[in-house]
Amino acid sequence: MKLSEAIEQVKKLKPNAYTDDTLTMLLNQFEAMVQSEVLRKEEVFSYNWKEDGNRTLLVPSPYDICYVCYVSAMIDFNNQEYAGYANNMEMFNTYYSEYRKFAQRKMMDDLLQVKVKNYF
Repeated sequence: MKLSEAIEQVKKLKPNAYTDDTLTMLLNQFEAMVQSEVLRKEEVFSYNWKEDGNRTLLVPSPYDICYVCYVSAMIDFNNQEYAGYANNMEMFNTYYSEYRKFAQRKMMDDLLQVKVKNYF
């Protein structure tokens, strides 16, 4: 999913008055979690709406629903709509947990396929 697609999905599913730059800032919060917790990067990068609208986000399909759930939850939180926030965070946590399991399995599969040549 591209950054612009994620923002458009949020706008369709969770109509709001936030600017694209603000929605990108919220999306960057989740991307930072992915980079540090899942990919274990020490330095994280963030997107800029004007420059990075066509960049592909890190979390692949079908787990990319995490973006919509997280940004929707943050919109609810900032609007003090705490019941909606709780529902969206529950959905987000479920999908994010599944993504983390997938990423861990993929990393283990990649490690197991490494072959050592000329060991002796």
